[in-house]
Amino acid sequence: NARILREHREGSSVLNISKKHGLSLHWTKVILEREERLQSYLSSIPKEKVTMSDLGPFRFRTGRCLAFNNLLHLTIEEFYQSQNARSLLEMPNFGNKSLHEIALCLKEAGYDIAKFTLPQPFLSWVGEDPS
Repeated sequence: NARILREHREGSSVLNISKKHGLSLHWTKVILEREERLQSYLSSIPKEKVTMSDLGPFRFRTGRCLAFNNLLHLTIEEFYQSQNARSLLEMPNFGNKSLHEIALCLKEAGYDIAKFTLPQPFLSWVGEDPS
């Protein structure tokens, strides 16, 4: 059915498609209408969101800090837009190692981690791969 719809979208007439596949003109139209509805429905289903909890696994402390501050349920994009190094370090029990862990995970996911580093020399290593 998807192939029939693709052929129709590429410009083949309903009559040519019905002859090619040995279907009646009526059934070809029914198949095209059903497949159009199915494709429309499938495209309306939202894509699965990747949350911060999917980005891990995080160390226990990092995960607990994110969970306690209701940040694990955010999508990665929402987290990236709403947080930075200072806001994370202001959370209780969230320190440099946790910041480094988050920065590495975001870097692996393809995000620019400049906002998750601080200009102080003692934090210049944040986001760098230890190897």
